[in-house]
Amino acid sequence: MCKAMEDLRNESIREGIEKGRIEGRLLTLIDLVKDGTLTIEKAASQSKMTVEQFEETMERTLKS
Repeated sequence: MCKAMEDLRNESIREGIEKGRIEGRLLTLIDLVKDGTLTIEKAASQSKMTVEQFEETMERTLKS
């Protein structure tokens, strides 16, 4: 495999890992809000979202 293709593949892998980390953290925050351990305001702040954005994300996530 040529160097450019290998670099592209490695970058794609790194991006996928980072996306998984972000999604995992978000799911953890949603679980903590659902069980009452964390307020939605704090969860939104931790995820760098507004409360409204976090609520929408929760709704979409819980539907899937």
